[in-house]
Amino acid sequence: MDIGPTVLVVSSSRNLVRHVRRSLSSAGYSVTAASGADDVLGRFEGPDGICIIDSDEPKPQVRALLDRLRDDRQEVIPILMSHDGDNSFVLDLLRQERLNNLIARHGALSSTTDMI
Repeated sequence: MDIGPTVLVVSSSRNLVRHVRRSLSSAGYSVTAASGADDVLGRFEGPDGICIIDSDEPKPQVRALLDRLRDDRQEVIPILMSHDGDNSFVLDLLRQERLNNLIARHGALSSTTDMI
């Protein structure tokens, strides 16, 4: 039984997708995966959804996906997920895109980092 909106994970990392799918599916969420921005918009079945974006993917692809969601699917909540990448890029995205949602691997971003 699905308990909430569709959760779409956008990442080329099979391990990351597998871990997110396992965690959220066990909590009752419907989880699907996409490999890039072009594969995302048509994947949401209902009027709302959550899009977990691997911010360690190529920067132009991440920015393009955020732009498409903002322009075409404003009701979808984007969440950045950082596990190995460039922390300065993630912080820039949080500031520039006015995102409030971030999942970071333990220690990936210091809690003392000025994010606002």
